[in-house]
Amino acid sequence: MKRIARNLVKFYPHLKIELEQADIELEPIDFLERALTFSLLIAFLGFSLLFFLLFLARMINPITILLSLCFSSLFFLLSFIYHTFYPKLRIARKVRDVERWLPIALRHMLVKVRSGIPLYEAMVGVANKDYGYVSKEFKRCIAEMSAGVSHVEALENMALRNPSTSFRRIIWQMANSLRSGVDIGTILLNIHDNILREQRAALRRYGSELSPFSLIYLILFVVIPALLTALLSIITTLTPIPISPQFFFIFLVLLIIFQFFFIGAIKGRRPYTEV
Repeated sequence: MKRIARNLVKFYPHLKIELEQADIELEPIDFLERALTFSLLIAFLGFSLLFFLLFLARMINPITILLSLCFSSLFFLLSFIYHTFYPKLRIARKVRDVERWLPIALRHMLVKVRSGIPLYEAMVGVANKDYGYVSKEFKRCIAEMSAGVSHVEALENMALRNPSTSFRRIIWQMANSLRSGVDIGTILLNIHDNILREQRAALRRYGSELSPFSLIYLILFVVIPALLTALLSIITTLTPIPISPQFFFIFLVLLIIFQFFFIGAIKGRRPYTEV
C-alpha cells in the first residue's frame, strides 16, 4: 500500500502544506496510505453488505454480483476523494474560526498595548484566552519566543503556517512594524478598524444574497412540491396508474432532507462578524 501511496503523492503537490495548515501531523505518503487503507475497508464492507442483502433476497447471479462490485468500487472512490479533501475541509473550518475570533483578539491586544503593557505580554494574554485557533497560534508563537526565537521571526513563522489570508496579512504588518520601530498600538488600531470595515461589507453582501436565495427556496420547496402533489393527485384520479401512500411519504422525507441541506448551505455562507 505504501508503494501505491508513493506513486500517488506526485499528483498532490500541495498536500504537505495542506497537512501542516490543517494541523495533521502526518507525511503525505502516510496520509495517502491511510486514505487507501480506509477506502478499501469501506469498499469491502459495502460489497459484503450488498452481497448479504442480495443473498437474503435470493438474487445472487453474475449480474447482481457485478453490480455489487461496481457499487463497492464507487464506495472506494468516494471515500478516497473525501479523505484527500479532508485537509481542505479542516483548513476551511480553521479559517472561519480564525476570522471569527481575530477582531476580538486584536481588540484585546490593542487595549493592553494602549495601557502600556508590552506586546509580548499582550500576546501572552491572547494565548491564555479561549479565542479558538487564534489562541492556539499565539501559544505556539509564545513557545517559539520562549525558546529564543526573535519576536519578528516568531510572528513570521506564525503567519506562514496559518491558512487565513487576513490573519497572515495582520501578523506580517505587526512583524514589519516591529522591524521598523513603528508604534505597534497605532498599527493594531488601524488593523482593527480595517477588519471591522471588511466585516460590515461582508455582512452587507450576505444580506443582498438572501433575496435571491429566498426566491429559490420558495420555488424549489414550496411551489414545485405543491404543483407536483396536485399533478399526481389529478393523475391518480383520471388514470388507473396507482401511486401508493409510501411514495408520498418518501417524497416528503426527501423534501425535508433537501431543505436541510439548502438551509445549511445558506447558513454556511453567513460571515462571522463581531460588529
